[in-house]
Formats: sequence, structure tokens, C-alpha cells
Amino acid sequence: MITVVANVFKTGVYVEEDREGVEYPTFFPPSECRKAAASLVKRPVLMGCHAFTWAKMRHRIIGFVADARYDHPFIRAQLVLWPWTDPADIDGRHLSLGHTNKMFTSGNGEIRTVAHVPYTAIARDLIGLHVSLGRPGQKGACGADCSIQLNKEFINAA
Repeated sequence: MITVVANVFKTGVYVEEDREGVEYPTFFPPSECRKAAASLVKRPVLMGCHAFTWAKMRHRIIGFVADARYDHPFIRAQLVLWPWTDPADIDGRHLSLGHTNKMFTSGNGEIRTVAHVPYTAIARDLIGLHVSLGRPGQKGACGADCSIQLNKEFINAA
């Protein structure tokens, strides 16, 4: 087994779609990220993003989340990956938190800001469903702050 501890999500503003496909800049507050960390334990780790059905997702499972906690501003997780996972395949991958949440808007288009970033909706009841390993720049990943960086000695030893 390969065990990696990494940031999997960062509190902040991300673009979320509602059921009708309308996009909203949505604020994910620290209080919700703290609750979501506990919901991630025993959830799957997937290679690649956007597997929306179990039939598609089960072929992409490469491990599970053994532990997760909120360490402001990140959700940090211990990922346990199957022993046949090639370290070279995961090095540099950006992490994305697959989740569900309730999105609340002000209803009148009011724009608020957090750290000078505007948002029109706030996420509540955030539940982590899985962690995905995507390519840098892939939609849904929270950037280089949430990526796997293995040292070269570890990769060469595998």
C-alpha cells in the first residue's frame, strides 16, 4: 500500500452549478469544510475526475481515505492507495473533492466578498463523497495547493 497525506480541498470561492446548470460563484466556509472532513473517511480515491455513476466510478477506484481533518484553510486527508498504483502516475496530480452540498443564494443577486473574491451563493451541508486525482488545471481541482508531490527517491524506489 502507498500512503499519502495531502490537502484535498481548500476553503474559498469556487464556481458551482445548480440543478438547472446555472453557475454561481459559491463560498465554501471553514465551518462546512470542518464538517466535510469527517464525512470523507472510508470514501474512495479515484484516478481521474467526473465519474458520476457507480458503474463508471468503480473502475477508477485506486484506494480509500483513511483519515481526514480540517487544518485551516485545507481539508487534509490520508489517502491509502492500492499497492499496484504506480507512484509516477500519481506524482503531481491535483486533487479534487467530490461532494454534495446545499447551495443558498440571497435570491436578489446580492454579491458578497470574502478575501476580496466575490460570491453570490454559500455552500451548506457539505458532504465529501470521494477524492479524485486529476491533471493540473482540470476543472474541479483546487490547484497546486491540493496536489500530490512525491520525492524522486520514492518514485525511483518503486
